[in-house]
Amino acid sequence: MKLEIITVGTELVQGQTINTNAALLAQAFASIGILSFNQQVVDDNPTRLEEAIRIAATRAELIVLAGGIGPTHDDLTKESLAHFLGQELIVDFQQWQYIQDYFKKQNRQLSPLEYKQALTFKEGYCFHTEDGLACGSLYFAADANQYYLCLPGPPSELKAMLEKEVLPYFKEKIDQTIAIKSIYLNFYGIGESQVAHILDPIIKKTKELEIAIYAKPRHIRLVLNQKQEKIADNNQLLDKTAQQIIAKLKDYYIGEGREHTIEAYLIDRLKQLNLTLSGAESLTGGKMLSRLTQVPGASTVIKGGFVVYQAQTKVDLLSVDPMIIEEYSVYSEQCACAMAEQCLKLSGSDLALALSGVAGPGSDQGHPAGEVYLACASKNRPTEWQKLMLPNRGRDYVRDLATNYGYELIKRVVEQKFAKNLSLD
Repeated sequence: MKLEIITVGTELVQGQTINTNAALLAQAFASIGILSFNQQVVDDNPTRLEEAIRIAATRAELIVLAGGIGPTHDDLTKESLAHFLGQELIVDFQQWQYIQDYFKKQNRQLSPLEYKQALTFKEGYCFHTEDGLACGSLYFAADANQYYLCLPGPPSELKAMLEKEVLPYFKEKIDQTIAIKSIYLNFYGIGESQVAHILDPIIKKTKELEIAIYAKPRHIRLVLNQKQEKIADNNQLLDKTAQQIIAKLKDYYIGEGREHTIEAYLIDRLKQLNLTLSGAESLTGGKMLSRLTQVPGASTVIKGGFVVYQAQTKVDLLSVDPMIIEEYSVYSEQCACAMAEQCLKLSGSDLALALSGVAGPGSDQGHPAGEVYLACASKNRPTEWQKLMLPNRGRDYVRDLATNYGYELIKRVVEQKFAKNLSLD
């Protein structure tokens, strides 16, 4: 079965909102063996929406539309699809009752158009929801053997409806014998070309699998895909290949999972080793610790930190020797090391990371934008430091990439000085 995805919304077409729904839908249906070969994005215009549906109907058996099923005048996806199909929409009693009860509990007044969220095809199937207000609606055109499906646009509502209602429905109703099994492997601190070179023998000899490499700054995600019969469900080749890849890149491996991050890896690793971390941030202004504390359970290992943006604040809050700043400047390994060591002392943590540098857009005190100094101090061990000359691609780029390198430095110190030598302490 071929899938075509149509994401609907003027804000998507104009670039005001990033279109994450297309990826979510493609991944969700691929998990049950229904693959997307074409995608369209269209604004909230009935004429253009029907044109998109007409094109999709020429090349797909399942047409999924996401967005435009809310309670406003420009939410016209269901109406446009109904007009194209020549079908009637009715108000689903169960969903309409839920909407009315919801507004009553919230002590809110129903708007005149609220009923639109309960519309469904008279001769179709309604996907009820309590994760939002707008129900999904499915119509099967028997003469063309095609399914047409309308789903909500808000990503959290779409995800919930897919997982709870839509995917189970299609698993049961559609005879789809081939499924796609995937494994997501994450590596940190290694480049894409280096990964491709190291894994070239494995990729060449493994014809039954698709191995794709996706690169983010300092983060490589490998996706291993295998088509397989649901009945057999044989994952031996997939698992064996994954283990071979991990063995080749073990020094860079941070874990499995589509959404796995270096932040999650560091929090988990620090927990395993019973270590705590603090931070002294100048360049990044708190970004380094902010990203780490987004991980659930971070409070067990993150002690806290200092944002010391000005030179005098480094002296006042961290007690950095002013002579270090005067002689070497704040943009130096001497200052970064002093920041890390003082942060370690004041916080009482096991490790402390310091970041200082020039974010840009221009140079400062003769130091070019992108010149960054990192230092990681740890108890009873020499302080590790690193100088970076990052591309000057804007302040956010420099700050984000410096943070990524900072995480890499923490990882290296933890693995080399704590994990390997834990028994010697």
